[in-house]
Amino acid sequence: MKWTFLFIALLGNLFAGNQPVKVDLYIHGLKDLHGTVFVYVYDNARDFPVHPHKAVARLRFNANGAQPFRLELPPGDYAFAVYVDANGNGRIDRNWLGIPSEPLALSGSPRFHFGPPRFDECKVRVQGDVFRLDLHIRD
Repeated sequence: MKWTFLFIALLGNLFAGNQPVKVDLYIHGLKDLHGTVFVYVYDNARDFPVHPHKAVARLRFNANGAQPFRLELPPGDYAFAVYVDANGNGRIDRNWLGIPSEPLALSGSPRFHFGPPRFDECKVRVQGDVFRLDLHIRD
């Protein structure tokens, strides 16, 4: 009986770590913007940030929508990319240098340099019951 209880307790602890985390996403700087906001969540460096169709989670909403935006993810390391499609063409516009010309936000507050930021610069560890993430839109 004692061993059965111990086994069940250990089994419960093993699976408890796989519970999804409720992520409350707050995006600051949307107040004066118009358009559609796209949020992409990546779990690997290979796809971040250039393959939005391979993101593990995607959200789409109006820039004046209510916050926070909630999603659930398994615990782990993720990079979040947010952009505002101000002109409604469904993609992020870039200038002649390839730099995004529409408002955007990235987790981890990476330094911008030539080329897209690296996953390691943008990753955040999602853990706990509820995880709050604040992102700030850059124009």
